[in-house]
Amino acid sequence: SVIHEFATLCLTTLSVDFIGKAQIFENNGLPPLIVLLSSSDPDVKKNSLQVIFNLVQDYKSCQAVHK
Repeated sequence: SVIHEFATLCLTTLSVDFIGKAQIFENNGLPPLIVLLSSSDPDVKKNSLQVIFNLVQDYKSCQAVHK
């Protein structure tokens, strides 16, 4: 949906810096992003994957993914 597309696009921007990453993790943002990877909208998939990619670029964030 358009809402998911713009929401994931916003999260892509927020997931670039550490504070944004921390906020996404603190608000349990990762599980919904993983669900959105199966979206039929290719833009939602791409944006969700980009957010996840950004999250795991930071080692401490990466540890949170493995918890």
